[in-house]
Amino acid sequence: MDARNILKKVNSPIGIFRIGGAPLFLSGFFKEILKSYGNIFSFLEIDVENSAYNRGLSLEKRLFLNGETKFFVFYIQRIDKYIFIKAIDITYNIDLINAIIERSDFLSGIVATSTVGVYTKELKGGFIYKNQALENFMEKLEYPDMYFLNKVLETGIVVDVREVIIDGKEKFIFEYGRVVESKGKTIIRGFVIFDTASSDFFRDFTFYNRVLSEIFDLSQIGIIFFSKDCLKLEFYNKFAEDVLSKEIFEKIAILGIFEPNILFDENTISLIREGLGFNGEYELFNYKIPNIEGEFDFSFFEGNLGFTVFLRRVLPAEEKSACRQFKSMFEYASDAILLIKDNIFMECNKKALELFGCRKEDIIGKTPFHFSPEFQPDGLPSEEATIKMLDTATVSGNKVFEWVHKRCDGSLFDAEVTLSKIQIDGYTYTQAIVRDISARKRDNDLGKILVD
Repeated sequence: MDARNILKKVNSPIGIFRIGGAPLFLSGFFKEILKSYGNIFSFLEIDVENSAYNRGLSLEKRLFLNGETKFFVFYIQRIDKYIFIKAIDITYNIDLINAIIERSDFLSGIVATSTVGVYTKELKGGFIYKNQALENFMEKLEYPDMYFLNKVLETGIVVDVREVIIDGKEKFIFEYGRVVESKGKTIIRGFVIFDTASSDFFRDFTFYNRVLSEIFDLSQIGIIFFSKDCLKLEFYNKFAEDVLSKEIFEKIAILGIFEPNILFDENTISLIREGLGFNGEYELFNYKIPNIEGEFDFSFFEGNLGFTVFLRRVLPAEEKSACRQFKSMFEYASDAILLIKDNIFMECNKKALELFGCRKEDIIGKTPFHFSPEFQPDGLPSEEATIKMLDTATVSGNKVFEWVHKRCDGSLFDAEVTLSKIQIDGYTYTQAIVRDISARKRDNDLGKILVD
């Protein structure tokens, strides 16, 4: 099979254009673009002499195709005498991300621990909200910078990939931001992905999947998303399906979420519609869904292109009390305790800060092997050994072992680490209890010498 036939089987909007000649390959989408907008180089304002295209550039465009307004990001790269272009449809995802950012209070347990930087900021003032990932990023780079602020002020919405210098190395960041008016102030809501080593990631990057998958995978909050006016059920996450069932979603897909007595009674539907009509948002607390155990908080968000519903199970009073008790014990424990998810420190107590000699922001978002020497005493790389120990704890439920850790000042200490699986507020974590056993090790070594 030759390259042209392979390209025909690629299920993605791709165009390959000869500079100064006829196109080499056009997917159906790009044929439609040429038909509607003419010359692709003029439409996307491509300057073939600009050397930046050798590395790859992206831009966001609003298109009117087949009677619909849609938003696309175009990734453009020059390869010798050809221009490679990939288009990514971000139409409905824009509103879903807006809903997630604007509902960061409702989703705080997820947004706060995400490795994607999420923030709300006054255009000419300080931050209203920023999560830990953005705090960590801002230690390396001033963000959002004047380039981004000027661009978002000029266009109202920015979807961009660009090169920055972090720790003396070229990195690419993926950023999204939009300007909104709130309570008489002009504010920016946005997020940034900042751990990409090169622009190559964008070719295989379905724009929001990285952001959404984190939220969906971790979420004990139901997320349901519809196209404009709830005409089409776009998708729902696993938690929503577990709570409501496939049968209910089959009804919602046909009749809509506001069909009486699927989820809500007629009176509640009227209240929700009235609230949405007033400001595009509505919150419903302690609601009992017919034939489903427990009570739920709902948050509704209507955007320009889509409609998002979040639902969260309300914990019974005794479970809330147990969670508060655990958090109190966690914070004031005499041992260093850290919570790990996906090989990343998500939380730690005061004793952990003392043990490692650093601030909380120095730990959260980092890996356990970040606080270890390159190799353990047995010669095994710390990164490899860490993953092995965490995997063992995940399978067996617990693991106790000795380890050499590294403090923030670079000094080493011997530790006994106990790993165990725990659940907090519906989330599964690996709990690490770390004890400094340096003195005990020294006493044992001295004892051996005296015996010998």
